[in-house]
Amino acid sequence: MLSSEGSALTWLILARHTLICRALELDAEFEVLSLLESARDRRSGNEAPIDAFGPVGRDRRRLSVERMLLPFVVNDVESGILQAWRRLDTVSPKIFG
Repeated sequence: MLSSEGSALTWLILARHTLICRALELDAEFEVLSLLESARDRRSGNEAPIDAFGPVGRDRRRLSVERMLLPFVVNDVESGILQAWRRLDTVSPKIFG
């Protein structure tokens, strides 16, 4: 029982770490996409809006949706971590205290 609870907690902590890394990746991707769009607009002298159905528009929408949903997923994982700590605390012997 202790091993399975510890394993579940470890998995959740690694999932949280992965989600935080993905959030950093998303921010970097979004920034690069914005820089590329800006450079393209300066080069072409085009101030027209981005085509929402073109590849850049799809990438921007995908990144925006993922950036919007990620905090909710992290919050769910954090909740799972707290529950896993409580379960682990109930099945593990009290070492300190």
